[in-house]
Amino acid sequence: MNRRHFLTIGGSTLFGLTWADILRAQAVTEVGRPQPKARQMICLWLGGGPPHRDSFDPKPDAPAEFRSSFQTIRTNVPGIHVTELLPRMARIADKYTIIRSCTTGDARADHAKDTYYWLTGNRRREPQTPKYPTYGSVVAKLRPAPPGIPSFISFEGANVLVDSYLGSAVAPLVFSDQQARAMREMLTVPQAQLTLFDRERNLVHAFNRLRYQLDKFEPLLEGRDRFQQNAFDMLRSARIAQALDLSKESPRNLQRYGATSENRARGGRSACEAVLLARRLIEAGVPFVHLRLLSWDFHDDNDGGCRNNWPSIDSAVSSLLEDLDERGLLKTTIVTLLGEMGRTPWRQGGGGKGTDHWPVQFVVVAGGGFKGGTVVGTTDYRAAQITDKLYYVESFARTIYTLLGINPDQELLTTDGRPIKIVVQDRPLIREALA
Repeated sequence: MNRRHFLTIGGSTLFGLTWADILRAQAVTEVGRPQPKARQMICLWLGGGPPHRDSFDPKPDAPAEFRSSFQTIRTNVPGIHVTELLPRMARIADKYTIIRSCTTGDARADHAKDTYYWLTGNRRREPQTPKYPTYGSVVAKLRPAPPGIPSFISFEGANVLVDSYLGSAVAPLVFSDQQARAMREMLTVPQAQLTLFDRERNLVHAFNRLRYQLDKFEPLLEGRDRFQQNAFDMLRSARIAQALDLSKESPRNLQRYGATSENRARGGRSACEAVLLARRLIEAGVPFVHLRLLSWDFHDDNDGGCRNNWPSIDSAVSSLLEDLDERGLLKTTIVTLLGEMGRTPWRQGGGGKGTDHWPVQFVVVAGGGFKGGTVVGTTDYRAAQITDKLYYVESFARTIYTLLGINPDQELLTTDGRPIKIVVQDRPLIREALA
């Protein structure tokens, strides 16, 4: 602050203004901007394109050639319907909002391109454009966890999650099923070894500081140094060890989430366990958890894929929302359930049993400032075109960041010092979904 500004503010106290008044005024300079309500987030990613017509946007009155094979059922909110594959989600529809009108806007949906768009809030059409960071990396950059707790955990190692212009320091800690088991064993470090462990950490830190002085312009070195620090901290963290230990959960609760032998046969047990782990990691204080749940690219057998996948999602996600709500965490934790696209309302391929890529889809959002018991937007009688409240992906991203208390117009520096807005293109917030 320069002298002139200081004298101006100092003099203003004579007219009844205080520092608190000035800071309060600065906080509301953007009229109508929603107040941040979320501190954590879980992204449940249904990669491959989950069929919207067979789940959260049924069309029971459509002609037979466009109608879902599955029956439509009522939810606990009058006027909101889902398909029979989601009976437990139907009973808690008051806890989430269905957005039926958010889209990439692409005539031809594409897995890689649209995944990148949805998980970053930015299009990347050319290889020369920046590798934008995902929501988890931005949270790790601007809202990091306390020492000893990772800021961003992923149960998927896709490049879109790991590579960004922010560098490796804010990339996720990636778990596979085997890595999670190994981490649980590694985190049980005997107490007697901790003194030696501290000495080893100091040696590594001193060595890395020397390397940093010798080559301070290497952008990835800081990331390696922080990752090593985080690794040491997590090895000592009882909270993370306990969060990853599903033996602490009762068999009844594991069954409630869908971690059953029946789901194991369908391949869904690991997905259900991952959702339960996400809840436990949120309770341990991890700010951002990303999960990829099952495969949804139903080109050959749409109905068979839906019968196989949706029961696991129904059990796990409904249990997650119920548990977060009971623990008082849903108010401050955003939960999103979506994929990169929907599926065509008409059959094709696989003997007429499959469905193709389609840019109309569903997005389910809950907690952290989102309403419950609401539907935003509508599609036509075939679920093929958006007819009301069309929003693009940037609106979704900007809404998420706003609820997390992050300004989507804030500029972050790339590893080579270039400033780039978090969400480059300006779009309106999805206000109809906000509490």
